[in-house]
Amino acid sequence: MINEENSKQIEIAIDNVYQKVIIKKKDRIVAWQWINLFFYLFIMVSLFLTIFSFVVTYDLHFQLNKTIFLPVGIVAFLCFITTTTLIIFIKKHQKDLTQQIKNNFDITSLIDLYNTIFANIMPDVTITDITTKWTITPTNHYPINEFKVNDKIIVGKYQNIAFNIGSISQATTTVVDNLEPNLMPKPYNTQYYRYLFLTVTTSNFQNNAFEINRKNKYPKNNLTFDNFFWYDQTNPNITPTLKTLILDNMVTTTLIPNIKVTPKALSLQLATISTNSWIDNCDSLFNFNISLNKNVMLDNMIETIKHDYQTLQKSFVWLNLILKHN
Repeated sequence: MINEENSKQIEIAIDNVYQKVIIKKKDRIVAWQWINLFFYLFIMVSLFLTIFSFVVTYDLHFQLNKTIFLPVGIVAFLCFITTTTLIIFIKKHQKDLTQQIKNNFDITSLIDLYNTIFANIMPDVTITDITTKWTITPTNHYPINEFKVNDKIIVGKYQNIAFNIGSISQATTTVVDNLEPNLMPKPYNTQYYRYLFLTVTTSNFQNNAFEINRKNKYPKNNLTFDNFFWYDQTNPNITPTLKTLILDNMVTTTLIPNIKVTPKALSLQLATISTNSWIDNCDSLFNFNISLNKNVMLDNMIETIKHDYQTLQKSFVWLNLILKHN
């Protein structure tokens, strides 16, 4: 997916940022990838020497020259205190440098980078902005009024159709399964979720409005439409063909979305992810893991771009289904 030329472009973008941030000699020392390991090993050795020297000095069982070990123990203890203090300051400086690197990544250059890479693999997609505000608001997100925050949202065009794709993170006292809470609220047990949405605005849906919502509980070995979804069975737009296409897409993308089509808009809730365990199988978009090491940062950016491409690809499979149905 990402060829050698793309890798060089990403590497140049990283170099430009690092040249602005890692300027001084102390910055380069702190950014050295082995610095933490070196200090941790030094702390362990000095602590061992401190304990060993004092034990030898004051334990009567040892018949060694104790006049030598007492100074060694004092020096080792001073080294332990000094190194521990230094690692605290180093970690703080590393955190500051990491934040500066994050702040210096220009959104415009990142958008250009994404568009350049996607030009060969998804030529119908153009990204125009990265924001934290929905320009096309999701309409099938259930109304829990507890803490919610938008993650990064990609704004763009797909075959000249305006779209938003992004996620909403939420801290709630209600256990959530899809759109409906399936347990009573637990006031002292906060749950964390991320909801992934694709929203589209177009006039193509003028006469084909419908809504389907995934059921909370369903037998996983029963691949039928009624087994997975709640929907208005009198709606003529939910045809047998549409049901078959949706089931096929579920198998292809491993997603079971909520779909709401209105005369001028589409709102797809593609996934509900519980992030309580911090094991997130659907990270938010443009979620680069910043590293002070340029090689590690290059790998992180490539992995993030691959992740975002796969998310977009799965999302547009569902959009194409709705467009085809209309």
